[in-house]
Order: sequence, then structure tokens, then C-alpha cells
Amino acid sequence: MVYWCETVDDAMVPRSASFPAGAMADALSFAETLRRRRASGESVSFVTLCSENPNSVGLPGVADPRPDYAWKKRRPALHRHADCGPAEGARRLRRAIITQLWEAWMANDKTEGLKEELKGMVNKGIGSITGNEAKKAEGEAQITEGDNRKDLGDQRENAEKGEVDPGNPSNL
Repeated sequence: MVYWCETVDDAMVPRSASFPAGAMADALSFAETLRRRRASGESVSFVTLCSENPNSVGLPGVADPRPDYAWKKRRPALHRHADCGPAEGARRLRRAIITQLWEAWMANDKTEGLKEELKGMVNKGIGSITGNEAKKAEGEAQITEGDNRKDLGDQRENAEKGEVDPGNPSNL
């Protein structure tokens, strides 16, 4: 079968032509003639050829999908456990992603240094308030350690940027 549309009195009119099973060459030739008419400016559009050889159709049921076949090609379901539904699976996935991001962020030397400095400030403050000199000295040591860790992070960052001399950290 060859299908096409023609414009007649400003209206699209669908047309078709049928060919016998052994006349594929005739159908192709006819479709090419219609395409040439369209190229020359005639109001012919949507030229298409449809063929079905009755001797090449597969066995019944071969093309039928399984009952559990997913028609929508989506990624696998977010939940992997039988004990939870999609909402709980999404929460678990979100929690795992946030945990990974948090751990990656916290692994940064500059962040670890800041965290150590904050702990030192708290310990130094507690030592000052309570009069505990050991706690105060511990806090000062933590502040220095945190500052050094931040310097290390700055130096690594400068080295990653390609600085020739990554010394002289920017947080002094």
C-alpha cells in the first residue's frame, strides 16, 4: 500500500493505492513518482509505503510481551527491599546520597581544620570559665591544630590549581 495526502480545495484529502503482493517494485516506483510531484511543487504530502508479506509473519504469540513486561522504559524502582514501598526506598536513597555528600564535604582539610578550631574555642572557653588551665591549654592546642589543618587544605588547593609555589596559605 502507498499512502499520501493531496490538497483539494484547501482541504487535505488522504489517498491510497494498493498493489499485489509481488509488485513491490511497482509500489516503490509509484511512491517515488509521488515524491517527485511533491518536489516539483504539487500539493502532495505525507508519502509513505507500507508493506506486509503474508508469508513472512511470525508464529502467533511470538511478538506478544510477557505479562510482567514493563512498557515504560524507566530506571529500576528506587526500592530494592521487600519490606519497603517506593516512598521508603526514595527516602533511603536520598539519605544515602546526603550521607555520601556530607562525608565528602567533611573530608576536606579546610573543613576539618575549622571543626578542630571550633572544638578548641569551646574547650578554651570552658577552661577560662571554670579556671581549668589544662582544658584551656587543650583548647589552644586544638585551635593551633585546626589552623594548621586549614593551612594544609589551602596548600593542597593551590597545588591542585597548578600553583608553582603552593606555600603561603591564604587563610593566615
